[in-house]
Amino acid sequence: MAEYPEDESSSTSFGYSNQQDNISGLRPPYKAFRCPISREIMQDPVFIESGYTFERGALVKRFEVFTKRGRQQVCPITLKELSSTSIIPNIALRSAIEEWKETNDAIGLEKAVVHLTNDGADSDVLWSMEFIVQFCKKNIYNKTLLRKKGVVTVIADMLRSTNEMVRLRVLEALRILVEENDENKDVLAEGDIVRTIIKFLTQGTFQEKDLAVSLLYELSKANILSERIGCVDGLMIILAGIASDTESNSIAEKADQVLKNLGKCESNIMQLAEVGRIESLFDMLLHGPTLVKMLNEGDNVAQELSLTALCQISSNEESAKMLIEDKILSPVINYLFVVGPNHLASHRMKMKELAAICLSNLVSSGVDFTAIPINDKCNTLVSENTVEDLLHFVSNTGALTTLIQLIEAPRIEIRVASLKLLQNLLGHMDQELAKILCQNSGQLGSLVQVISETSLLTEEHVATIGLLGGLSRSDSSLTTQLAEFGAFEIFASQVARIRQGDISSNRYTSPALEGLVKILTRITFMLQENQKNIQLAISLNLASLFTDLLGINGSDEVLVNSATALANLSTESKNLSKLPQQPAHKPNLINRLSRKQASVVTKPCPVHRGQCSAKDTFCLIECKAMEKLIQCCNKNVVEAALGALCTLLEDGTDSDEAIWQLYELGGIELIFDVLIQDETKALQRRAVWAVERILRIEDMAKQAAGHASVGIALGRAFQLGDSSTPEVARKALEHIKRLPVFSDIYHTTK
Repeated sequence: MAEYPEDESSSTSFGYSNQQDNISGLRPPYKAFRCPISREIMQDPVFIESGYTFERGALVKRFEVFTKRGRQQVCPITLKELSSTSIIPNIALRSAIEEWKETNDAIGLEKAVVHLTNDGADSDVLWSMEFIVQFCKKNIYNKTLLRKKGVVTVIADMLRSTNEMVRLRVLEALRILVEENDENKDVLAEGDIVRTIIKFLTQGTFQEKDLAVSLLYELSKANILSERIGCVDGLMIILAGIASDTESNSIAEKADQVLKNLGKCESNIMQLAEVGRIESLFDMLLHGPTLVKMLNEGDNVAQELSLTALCQISSNEESAKMLIEDKILSPVINYLFVVGPNHLASHRMKMKELAAICLSNLVSSGVDFTAIPINDKCNTLVSENTVEDLLHFVSNTGALTTLIQLIEAPRIEIRVASLKLLQNLLGHMDQELAKILCQNSGQLGSLVQVISETSLLTEEHVATIGLLGGLSRSDSSLTTQLAEFGAFEIFASQVARIRQGDISSNRYTSPALEGLVKILTRITFMLQENQKNIQLAISLNLASLFTDLLGINGSDEVLVNSATALANLSTESKNLSKLPQQPAHKPNLINRLSRKQASVVTKPCPVHRGQCSAKDTFCLIECKAMEKLIQCCNKNVVEAALGALCTLLEDGTDSDEAIWQLYELGGIELIFDVLIQDETKALQRRAVWAVERILRIEDMAKQAAGHASVGIALGRAFQLGDSSTPEVARKALEHIKRLPVFSDIYHTTK
């Protein structure tokens, strides 16, 4: 194929695309350099069996289109069919193109430098700027070449141009020149270049401001320039204002990043703090001994200020972990238990309050405190002595009442901190806490109110839910008072709203759902104590609610609590199920029709032998919970799920019918597997009890007799089980004839 230059008027460019080149002296490309398909200068030329050369990407794309349409492949030039679509690199042509590019780059660079250094016309300067931008993008080493030729300084001087378009191109070119090139950044650190760039933030057009912020972002990555930028008076205020401009999101985000970079330079931290950017100050305090030193050695004012700062910093989980690494736990504990005699009473109480809030935040960070000493005796936060001191402090100072009062504090951070600290006391003082809440219904009502009013879950909602969910479910007084508040209706409604997406999903959604479900289970623990709780469970249709929660692929916490609640509800099913009433005798045809209708309406439950429903009798059969309980039996949920299923095998039910229904759903095999795996004593006890009931059915016993692992597991339970397990295991072994029936072997003499 003939190769000859294009006319001087043909379109060429330094970017080797289709941009117009109005600079004489550049060598025009040969026609052979352009792909016949894309008309662009080729980067990776390849040829096919017809002998013609094309850009690889364009050719492959064309082949793919023909294949997709089921058409025969043809040469794009000759249109003759191809017997093969093999492609071969055209190395010679590629070398020629590269040589042409390098020659034109050298010519273009020389001309660009001439235009920039000799005050060329604006059109020549704009061309030069575009050339330099493209030149830098081709090779990172080209940036170094431009610096050595003095081009970086020359371009920076053109920031003072009266032509806006030139200034825009200069800002863009400088950003690309300094990107990932610290030496070029050092050049801009000289003289007043930085100050000139900053002027665009207040005096430039929108585009100039945007490009100036982008350039400052690149420059602020270098420490030397970060300090130089921070020295410009008023800059922090300007950047903070831009960062808070919600109408210009793209510029605001860049300005925010500049401020974060500037915050890495210690000399800028105080200026940033003065304009409300305290993150860098906190970071410096976190990674240094500053706060610890102030706590240990400062005067009263310094100690209170440092402890106040600690309360704010420790509210962030990651920051709290850093504080613990910096050994802040010991002085905080010290201020909680001991404050020197030289402190005023008001100051002592203030320091104890701050220390309590800080400790609550630190404990909530999730760190393992068992290995972190808090004094020279190597005691930890969970050591018996420390726990006793905490409980003594709470009981003697009336701090528990004070903490509960703080859940209604005006400031949200105080409310959240008190809620977290109260949560950490659960398990040690939950009875006292529940008692105080019941005595002061206003505070309990405030907790319920917090949960009821939300369309977006926050840390306060989760802390409130966690506190109520963590209180003992055996406290009937608290359950009764919550019911009188209408709290359970609110909690059930919030569960429904979360599941339906009416409450926006965020990182608090999962713990909130877990806590709400746990609170709702309170009702099911009090069914026998108070008939009103049964009516409440019916009105809320709890059996269906908890059954639905088994099928949402939720957390194990939700599954365990739902299964536990269903077990409690199902235990009452045999008492609530009522035998169908026979209709009164009526004459002839009417009597027969009435009986026929009654038989349809009042068909008894096969397990509970009476009239059942999911809502009114909590029947697991009617609410179709059996299959879901079987399906959710993973390692963490199996004990709760098995407990619910076992309620169908209790005395007072038709356990045979329940067993056959379990068999059809694969539940019997599951129970056998649980027995064989022998995870815990509690699970073993439950499984052995269920298996013994199952093996009372002769067909089931025959099936199990051929299952060697079942017999081995029962034998292990017979020998090593706790409580009543060995006796139940013995009965099960007799069902499958693994133990002799002694009455058949030995006969007493009359």
